[in-house]
Amino acid sequence: MAVSNLNGDYVATGELAPHQPCIHVWNCRSLENINILTGVHKNGIHLLAFSHDDKFLITCGHTVPSSVAIYDWQSGHVVCSTSIEA
Repeated sequence: MAVSNLNGDYVATGELAPHQPCIHVWNCRSLENINILTGVHKNGIHLLAFSHDDKFLITCGHTVPSSVAIYDWQSGHVVCSTSIEA
């Protein structure tokens, strides 16, 4: 789980799922699901963090090698992604 830095209004959560896990971004004041992000990770997402200005969401997948993605979470677009060996 990640909490936005500027005002704490947004929370991102990642799923553990065998096929196409999702990242959900929530407005924690209204409890509205603002966006659902997909497309990079397999088997789950276990680390999430908002950038210092809350524009991007950085995520790490639950696989070996691990996938790392940077999302423009408001539009849902993947800015970049890669995989890393432990």
